[in-house]
Amino acid sequence: MQDGCCLGSIRTISICADVEITPNANKTTGALPDYRVLTQGIEIGAGWTKKGESSHKEYVGLAFAASELCPRNLYANLSGFVQQADGNLHSLICVPND
Repeated sequence: MQDGCCLGSIRTISICADVEITPNANKTTGALPDYRVLTQGIEIGAGWTKKGESSHKEYVGLAFAASELCPRNLYANLSGFVQQADGNLHSLICVPND
């Protein structure tokens, strides 16, 4: 992340979308998300800063609300690759709903 922003893409068999994860400038309470997830200026999700239970490392937990991705909310975690020295490469790991 640079300046708190993360640029990337979501790619599936039927979807190829550039996304931007940006800090939520309108956050006024702890219940509001720390980040907004946008594609083409349309908000498709939100993210909250979390800390790993065993590693105690921070990561961003994301929730996507886009019917193109899934008929219900899709949850994922954004974390950096351990072997990436400069920290610029991140992975999006889906969290099963069931």
